[in-house]
Amino acid sequence: GSVIVNGVRYETEGAEVELEGRRGTDLDLRVGQVVRMQAEVDASGKARAKSIEQDDLVQGVVQAVDVTAGTLTVAGQAVYVDNETMFDDSIPTRSLAGIAVGDRVEVHGFVGAGGARATRIEKAGAGETEVEVTGVVSNLNTATRRFNVGTLMVDYSAATLEDFGAASLANGQIVEVKGTEFLGDGALKASRVEREDNDFDGRSG
Repeated sequence: GSVIVNGVRYETEGAEVELEGRRGTDLDLRVGQVVRMQAEVDASGKARAKSIEQDDLVQGVVQAVDVTAGTLTVAGQAVYVDNETMFDDSIPTRSLAGIAVGDRVEVHGFVGAGGARATRIEKAGAGETEVEVTGVVSNLNTATRRFNVGTLMVDYSAATLEDFGAASLANGQIVEVKGTEFLGDGALKASRVEREDNDFDGRSG
């Protein structure tokens, strides 16, 4: 009946909950996930959530793990873990040491210029093939309709662009990219590119 986000308890009765674009309930939320929330505070000071939206930050195959440095690379994105990172029970030892190259994982957290800071990591569901990355656009080439997020090359020639308004895709923007297919040269064929608010460098809930 409630969730705690950034130290504040929000009542969730009647709230609309969406997880990765699918309807859910507050019982589907997990500690360490990052959410967007619309909420209100009543006259008595009680905070109540009206809507809660959860999206993964990165989802894909692990390409490298460095336990000593506390880093891993997932779908071309540098991911950093710290003492606040939660590891799901699906991760052996519930630590970075339980993740291996080739594993498919979901990373929750925040993105910055240097990569992603993980607040929660879990194994992706069986049969999950979608690749999802959130990060900063670089090396944009509007002629070839390609750009980079981290070291991942993205081909957006067939993608739906969302939430750009009158603006065009540009270097420096934070975007969420989704796709399921890689082209012959290793580029991800994006099915959707969504511009994100510049609010991913924050705190976990």
